[in-house]
Parts: sequence; C-alpha cells; structure tokens
Amino acid sequence: MGSTLYLFGGYGGSSRLSSFYSCDLLPQGRGSSPEWRLLDPPPGSGSDTSQGPGQGPGPRENNGVILRDLSSGRLYVFAGYNGSTWLNDLWEFDAGSGRWTEHEYGHPPGGGAAGGTLTGPPPAPSPRFGYVGGIHGGRLYVFGGYDGSRWLNDMWSFELATSSWTELRPGGGVSGQVPSIRSCPCWSVARAGTEHATLLLYGGYDGVNRMADFHGFHFGSRTWFQMPQPPDMPRPSPRYFHGCVMYEGEPAPPPAKPRGSPEASDEPSKTPSAATLLSFKPGSKLVVLGGYNGSDRLGDIWIYDFDLCHWTELYISGHTSPPAQDGQENSSDGPGGATSPAPPSQPSSPDPFPGADGAFPPPAPRDPLAGPLDPDSPLQPSAAPDFGKLYAAPPPHWAKPSGRSSLVVECHGSTIYLFGGYNGSVVLNDFYSLELPFGKSPGRSGVADSLGRLFRSVSGGGGDGGDEALEKTRDVTFDVGGEMVGANRAVLACRSEYFKMLLTGGMAESKSSLIKVEDMDASTFVKVLEYLYTDAVTGLTSASAVPLLIAAEMTLLDELKTLCEDFIRRDISVSTVCGLLITAERSQVA
Repeated sequence: MGSTLYLFGGYGGSSRLSSFYSCDLLPQGRGSSPEWRLLDPPPGSGSDTSQGPGQGPGPRENNGVILRDLSSGRLYVFAGYNGSTWLNDLWEFDAGSGRWTEHEYGHPPGGGAAGGTLTGPPPAPSPRFGYVGGIHGGRLYVFGGYDGSRWLNDMWSFELATSSWTELRPGGGVSGQVPSIRSCPCWSVARAGTEHATLLLYGGYDGVNRMADFHGFHFGSRTWFQMPQPPDMPRPSPRYFHGCVMYEGEPAPPPAKPRGSPEASDEPSKTPSAATLLSFKPGSKLVVLGGYNGSDRLGDIWIYDFDLCHWTELYISGHTSPPAQDGQENSSDGPGGATSPAPPSQPSSPDPFPGADGAFPPPAPRDPLAGPLDPDSPLQPSAAPDFGKLYAAPPPHWAKPSGRSSLVVECHGSTIYLFGGYNGSVVLNDFYSLELPFGKSPGRSGVADSLGRLFRSVSGGGGDGGDEALEKTRDVTFDVGGEMVGANRAVLACRSEYFKMLLTGGMAESKSSLIKVEDMDASTFVKVLEYLYTDAVTGLTSASAVPLLIAAEMTLLDELKTLCEDFIRRDISVSTVCGLLITAERSQVA
C-alpha cells in the first residue's frame, strides 16, 4: 500500500504464524534502508471479534493479503490453513486505525430467488488455501484453491457493504473460459480501480499436473479469457507456489469513485470486446519469479509484455546465495504440496547484504509471509543491489536470490522486493530488492534525465526544458534538409559506432563543425539523437516509426531498430499492413 509492504502470518518451519509486520520501503533520510515494524502483538486464538488490542486473524499459511485499493487503506485476509484446520474466515485491517475486524457472513440482500426469507447458514466458500483473489467495485472475488481434499475452480463474490457471499457460476455469474481446477498459481491485478481492472493468474497445480496457462478475469463484465501466448515462443515452465507482480509504471493512487459509480455496481457490465478485455496500460509487464516444478525450486525470472503479448526471460549476473546449512530437509511448501521430513527447529538463511554491520536482524524464517522476530532490532542493511539493471555483472559479493518457492514479491515503481520462501531444505527469511530494466523507481534521479536535458539544450528543437549554460557545450551542428540540429560529439561517439567513425575516423566530417545529412528528414534525425541521449523515443507514432526504423538501419542502431519493430508490430492492422510491407521492401529493411 503506497510504499509500505505488509506481511501477515506464514509458516516458520515448525508452526504457523500470526505475526503482522509492515516495512517502509522508502524510509526518509539519505542512505536509509527499509525497516520492519511489528504492528500488533500476535493475537491469541483469533476467534474474538472485539476491537481490543491484539485481536485479529489466527495463525495460518498460504492465505492472501489482498489490497482493496490505495485510497481505502484496508487490507483483507481470507481463509488459509493453521496446521490442523482449513479456514474460510475473512478479516479486514484498517491501516488508519490499526484495527482488525472480522466479517460475520450474512445472507445476500433480497433473500431467495423469489425474494423470500432465507434460513440456515449463509452461503460462503468452502475452507481453502492457495486461492486467487482481488477486489473491485466494493466486492472481493475468490477463485479456486485447495480445501484439504479437492482442488477447486469455483468462484465467489463477497459484497463488503453487506458481508454476504454469492457464488458466481458459469453461464450465470461468470462467462468466458473459466480456468480448470488448481491451487497456488501466481496472481496479480492490472488496472486496479478502473473499468479495465483485470485479475491475472499463471500456472498452478491440480493434484496431478503443474500448469503453464495464463488467464485473465475482467471484473467489470465478470468474463474469463485466455491471455495470448504464441505456441512457438518461450514461456515460463509449468509451476506452482511461484510469485508475480504487475509493473505499470510509476505508482499513483487511483481517483476515489463515488459509491454510485458504474464500477461499484452490483451488476456486471455487458460483455466487452476482446480489445476492451486486453486494454492494459501501455508498457505494462507481468513479472513471474521462482516456484516449484515438481522436482526443483526455481530461480528464474520471466516478463510478459502486454504490448507484444510474449514472454522474455531475464538473466541476472552474479553468484547465487548458498542455502543455509542445517543438515536436514524440512517440510513441503504447504498443504497439497510435495511432502518431506519435518523442518529443523531453528532454520537459518543467507544474508544478501554483506558487510552491513550485522546487516539483518533475525526475523523468524517463514513460508510464505514473514517479518522480524525482534521488533526493536532495526533493519540496517547497506543499499540493496540493483544487479546492474539485470544485464551487467554486479560486484562479486552481491548475491542473487537462490531458487525458491512460496516467496513473497511486491513491486514499487520499477523495483521488485522479494522476501523469504522455501529452497527445498530450509525456510528462508532473506530480503532482496531488484531494479527492473525498464522504468525508473520513485526518488531515483536517472542519468537519462540529465542527458535528456542536455539533448533539449543543444539540439535546438527539443522544446521546453533546455538550459542556456548546457547549450554552450554544443560542438557540432547537423544540416538536415536546411534545418540545423545541434549535438555533442562525445555523446554521439560514445553511444554509436556509426557516429564514432563519422566524427573521429579521419573523414572530412571529423574536422567540420557543420555536417550535412542526406536521406533523412529533420524530425526523424532528431528522434535518432533523442534515442542516443536518453535511450528512449517520445511521441512515436505509426507515421514516424517506419522512417525511424529505416534511419536505425542506416545508422547501425540495432536496439532502436528493435524498438521501432516492436511498436510497428503492436500497431499493425489490416489497413496498414500492405503499406508497411511495401515500405520495408523498398527500404530493404529486414
């Protein structure tokens, strides 16, 4: 919620936990590191629904903590397994007051089908864990899971205002391609708080098979659909007990909507078109991490690009943290998972922040949710590694997370935070941050921003944001069809082999302060320079992408060429495909 990570419960290697923690991911002060804080003393049985201090959900594992929305300040804990009993209770936490409330289930408004009064227990989902959940329009939705004997694919809606459950059956409450029975897929919500809000799930386990299918559920129309996954393209292997997070650019609270808005309606909207169902925010990515494939705990990272509808695996340099040495195997990922001997009484875990004055206080290892054991011991690691933007080798002492299942992951800005899990031998309590190779995290001043200001200052056509002092650093001007565009020789030579040879290779251009550019219009040339300065291109359109692709081919800029190809591919349509093919043929662009 905002920049605060909340963790509740989990499995500590010997018992289920009920402790509740918060972690400020962006603490104030230069050089400050994230700090864990115990919010409440662990509750007793969790059965008391009074508002006294310490009352709240009882111990459990593999429950979901579901964020309602950024403006409500409320979290929800539903169901789980406490080691002996399967649960189906629902608790609400108000971050403003710091208090828990249990929802007592009632009958849906309106009584029976004919409006009569209902008697007997109110309807509710069966006890379960490993389910999928999300909140939209004043309702909490739950799908699937495992109830101790069966894998499920039923779906329920809980109206928060009346504390009543309604089962959403295919052909009545929900439509589309309902996913098969499963537990423990990864799941996340895209476009939360908007008419396009969509619940996403990947993989899972049905008691026999691990899966690698990818589904979406559009809340507004209550429609399930399969996400596009080209059959000949790589994708994450079948798995369960994995984690995923949505990246949707910089975080911003969605506007609060009045109770009477269409989003809050109890009735589903009309079934939208496929284009509406797949209306994700441009640049959105789903990041999938780790999991269990039936034999190995995985440490791979995959990114699904919603613009291109395909998966890409990210490779991180650096050595992997060794598993803690406790000399014996411990338990499974949880109920319904593979079994193994009992856990050690005090499992340990590696420290991903070496050289940090004791670095990490001893939070109780847990699976899958955790926080520190000692709330008075501050977290004082050094700055978390960014793994060289995932593609460059970091210093040797920086370790990447080992393969694991039942991990906790969250995304803030373009930074992923990963906590704990189970590596096949011990339950972990290590904590990592990972800077993704796209976007920019809040509070970070990028080199691209500074170079962008330099570009706007020297080019003469970059619009607002220039700097008169920086303008004086211009040492070369290009005449592009009569329009003069300034630049810095050092920047161009450093970023491009083509410009390096042009400006330093002994040709006439290397000795001239004015260079004439042929076969390219001024607007395209300015975008080439913008890319060289900032590693990005703004304002790209279908009309400008094709000439920029041709320019990228001419100037040997393969990454810019790929950027243009990706843009054209997702913008292609029946009306534009012929023109694009003719242009590509004439320009001999592969």
